[in-house]
Amino acid sequence: MQLTFVMSKDAIHLPIAVRKPNKPGPLPAVLLFSGAGGGGMAAARNAMLNQGYTSDRLLEAGYVVVWVRYRGAVPDAYERAGKLERQRQNRPALLLRSPLDHDDLITVIEYIKCL
Repeated sequence: MQLTFVMSKDAIHLPIAVRKPNKPGPLPAVLLFSGAGGGGMAAARNAMLNQGYTSDRLLEAGYVVVWVRYRGAVPDAYERAGKLERQRQNRPALLLRSPLDHDDLITVIEYIKCL
């Protein structure tokens, strides 16, 4: 397992844990993440080691497996991102904010493509 940080577009260090099959690439990759982010490198490592049933199966099937801990709630970043907006799309109400977490995941995907 490789533990590293990937820098986001706005200089937040995103901790990731990477496991790769022992075979030549290029290989498909799967990103795993859950919850509200946060927790740092310890959370990424713990998730890969102690919640590993799914990642173990994906690794056996030939996938690169990446556990991502994205920014979670970083108050100053969200203040710069704009106001939380409520929109109605049928039901229920949908809460929207600038896609900082999505940008984080895209940044990690771009990093993984370079491995």
